[in-house]
Amino acid sequence: MIKPYIFAAVLVATMPAQGKSPAQPGVKMPDTMQVRELLNKDPAVAAAIANLRVARSAAGILEDSPYEWTPSVSAQRRNVNTGEHYNEWNIGVDRGIRLPGKANADRELAGGVLSEARAKYRAQIHNSATELMRLWVDWLHAEAANRLAQTNYETVQKSVQAVERRVKAGDASRLDLGLAQAELADQNRQRSQAAMLGDIAWSRLSMRFPGIEREPTELPLPEKLPQDDVELRTRIIDASEDLQIVQTQLAQSQAAAARARAERVPDPTVGLYTASERGGAERYWGVRVSIPIPGGARIQRADQAAASADVSYQGLELKRRQLDVEASSDIAAARGTLLTAEVARQNAEMLSKNAALMQRAYSLGEVDLQSLLIAKRQDTGANASALAAQAEALKAAYKLKIDAHLIWDLDKD
Repeated sequence: MIKPYIFAAVLVATMPAQGKSPAQPGVKMPDTMQVRELLNKDPAVAAAIANLRVARSAAGILEDSPYEWTPSVSAQRRNVNTGEHYNEWNIGVDRGIRLPGKANADRELAGGVLSEARAKYRAQIHNSATELMRLWVDWLHAEAANRLAQTNYETVQKSVQAVERRVKAGDASRLDLGLAQAELADQNRQRSQAAMLGDIAWSRLSMRFPGIEREPTELPLPEKLPQDDVELRTRIIDASEDLQIVQTQLAQSQAAAARARAERVPDPTVGLYTASERGGAERYWGVRVSIPIPGGARIQRADQAAASADVSYQGLELKRRQLDVEASSDIAAARGTLLTAEVARQNAEMLSKNAALMQRAYSLGEVDLQSLLIAKRQDTGANASALAAQAEALKAAYKLKIDAHLIWDLDKD
């Protein structure tokens, strides 16, 4: 006689504990020292540091006067109708003088260039940290999913081996064996796919941020948001490097407008010269000053610069609103993913209990093996979904922490 309870007993004995989160509350993300070391080696961050050197040179150019000393030498021969001939020469040096208002505006421009480069450097640190976090969580998620798939495969493999022994003993049908073997083949497919995804996730992380050891830990549990929504949103906006970049660009536009206004008065050119005429019989020294006569183009350029400054101001207001929307959306999304992760965990626990009940019902002959396997697949799928929801919640929560500069000392240059 076929004994349906035998296969169910095997599944009960070999089934792993499911419906529980694979993470441990004590598991954390990489520490500050490790993250800063990885970020300092990032080519994108290195490029931002190089851009700082470019900005320092550009600022130095702006602070220095654009004018240089211009020496001049001329020689001539004078022929007089009386038959006399004289050698004559003239030597001078000239230089433009940058007016004080323009020098002050140039210093403001230089400060704006440096501030923008620093803000872009901090923005790159922020972007690289966010990318590192996402790649890290994706890798831990892929490794956890791989372990889950491997456990499921080993469970079904043991079950198939047990059924094979029962078939030989005449206690199970070949139909049950066929169903079990089909389930094993599907679990093997899922295991292979999970292993592939784990390798891909590791390659993305290790190639983007070399120096990480492939020692996967458990996927951390998502934590509650650290502050209330209003306080967190305000902190994110205040810490935004994108906002700082736009602010420095506005400061540069305003300095450029001040420079254009000052440029309505041309810079004078002052020179000293000495000359010899009539073969040295006449020697003289002098000072010369030249000033361009300003035209309407100078006024137009000043108006253009003022309008550009207004454009930058409106851009700053727009950026503030965009950041407000983005921060509010990210906070709402983070809270939503936290709730989704909790619901997914509860669903996994419920389906695990349902699978256990189906196993008991099968052992009593109330359901067939196919129904039991369906319940088991639902249990496995629910645990995989719970793991994915946990990873999404973790990324959403850590993104907010990075945006608010609450971890990894992101406020430090």
